[in-house]
Amino acid sequence: MRIGGPTPEGEPKKDKTEPEGHSLDPNSAHAAPDGFQAKAENPKASYLESFTSRPHPEDLEGESPMAYQIQSRSQSSLNKGLEAALGAAPTEVREALEVTHEALRNLGVPHVLVGGLAVGVHGFPHSTPDVDYLVEEDKAFNPGVLLTFRNGIPIRSGKVDIDYLTVEGPEVVKRKMWECLERAARNPEEVVVAPTDLLTFMKLKAGRAKDKSAIVELLKAGMDVKPVRAFLEEAADSDVLARFEGCVTNALEERD
Repeated sequence: MRIGGPTPEGEPKKDKTEPEGHSLDPNSAHAAPDGFQAKAENPKASYLESFTSRPHPEDLEGESPMAYQIQSRSQSSLNKGLEAALGAAPTEVREALEVTHEALRNLGVPHVLVGGLAVGVHGFPHSTPDVDYLVEEDKAFNPGVLLTFRNGIPIRSGKVDIDYLTVEGPEVVKRKMWECLERAARNPEEVVVAPTDLLTFMKLKAGRAKDKSAIVELLKAGMDVKPVRAFLEEAADSDVLARFEGCVTNALEERD
C-alpha cells in the first residue's frame, strides 16, 4: 500500500491525511514542534557517517551471514551507491532523506529506502523528486479503517514529499519486506536499502513507464538477471514477470 505521492496503475488512491503527521517545512500549518524542527535543521551527525562507520558484516559475531545479504551488494558498494544516488538527486531531496531518516529513527519506526533513490544506490543514479520508504503499518500509522499518520511521522521535508509503502504482495515478497524491516529495526543508525529483487518487483508491479525504464537502466548497469528472475518466478505474478522479461530484452537491445 502506498500512502501519498503518485498512485501506481491499477492501485486505488489512498488519501494522505496530514494533520496526524508533521511537515518538516517550518512554514507549514502542520509543522513539527520546535525541538523536532531543530533536529531537522541541525542534525547531530550525518546519516552517511553512521552508515559508513558500521563494521563489515564478517567482523561481527553472532550475526547470520544471510542477514547481510538482504541488500544484495557489499557494504562498501552500497556506501558508494548511496553517495552516487544522493549526488544525482536535487539538494532538497538529499536533505529530505537525512532529516526523515533521523526523524523516523527517533520515533522508533523501522524504515527501508525504496523508490528512485534505491534505484540510484544499485547502479542508476538519477534525479528523483521524492523519498520513498517501506514501513510497518502498525508502527507508522494509527489503527482504524482510515489510515492516519502517527503523530510526528514526517510527511514532507521542505517541498519534498515523503511517501510510505507498507508490507503487501505475494508471500515471498512480504517475507523479503519483513527481512528488510527487521534489519532496519536491528540497525536504526543505518540507511537500509531494498535489494534489487524486491525493488524490481515493486517497480514493475507499479508498471509505469518510468519504473520499467529504471529497471532497464539497472540491467544495463549490471544487475544480475538470474536471482531477480528466480525471485519474480517465485512471486508468481505473471504481469510482473512479463514486464521483467521485456526489460531484459530492452536492456540487451540498448546495450548493443
